[in-house]
Amino acid sequence: MPLPDFFVIGTFKSGTTALSYLLRQHHRIFLHPVVKETNFFAPDVRLGFRIGDRADYEDLFRSAAPDQKIGEICPSYLYSQVAAGLIRRTVPDAKLIAVLRDPAERAFSDFMMHVRDGRRRPEDLRPQIEREMQGTLLPGDRPVLAQGLYASQLSRFWALFPRSNMKVILHTDLKNGALNTLNDLFDFIGVERLGQIEVDEIYNVSGVPRSRTFQYLINRVRRKRRVFKSIMPEGLRKRAMRIANKNLRKVPMSSELRSLLVSYYRADILALQNEIDRDLSAWLRC
Repeated sequence: MPLPDFFVIGTFKSGTTALSYLLRQHHRIFLHPVVKETNFFAPDVRLGFRIGDRADYEDLFRSAAPDQKIGEICPSYLYSQVAAGLIRRTVPDAKLIAVLRDPAERAFSDFMMHVRDGRRRPEDLRPQIEREMQGTLLPGDRPVLAQGLYASQLSRFWALFPRSNMKVILHTDLKNGALNTLNDLFDFIGVERLGQIEVDEIYNVSGVPRSRTFQYLINRVRRKRRVFKSIMPEGLRKRAMRIANKNLRKVPMSSELRSLLVSYYRADILALQNEIDRDLSAWLRC
């Protein structure tokens, strides 16, 4: 039965949507054209969509060609407490890729996505972060801090998979050297390198809506994105996303908030730096 050869396991708001676009450019890589995140191996993560039936999950990959490497991109797997074990039992030789972003920037972007979607207001951010740090989240709060504790999350995979089966890249690797980073991933996955790629940073943008009415309409469409992906040509979808993104106004994170977030993540950043042998000092700057 067809199952993925590799998984992009996370993390949220770190460029996994853009990475899916880049990987799809390789003719020997198969990613489902409509369903990006099945959440199949993350039954413990509360999300709006999940494929829970094994037959339905495998059916997603049946159209892959024999010479293609099958992949799934699902950032909930890194955050899940059980995904590592479930993947290990189901696909023991799987290749695993984690894309990580400065955790303070990731948390801020995550919250601003909720602002974009009309679920929160910008002024709610600081009180929620303080509640989350104190372990006193309210029923309407959507946690944003825990997803950035990468070292503790990756430890679940390191305990079950050989390091040779795991690749950790940074969000900045994709932004600043996409072709080299992608070719390194192609080597890891086991397909030939490409001489050029098309880079487009229009996916899953966060920000404060300029027009709430227009954003309300955009959010209604976004909830039906799987339907639109199945019927709209990619070029038309990209033009629609560019129009939608123009309605978003970028808001910088305050230095005070960044200092608070860096203090929260400092120990985990230092532990991660030692584990992956990468200089993460930029993540510690306030």
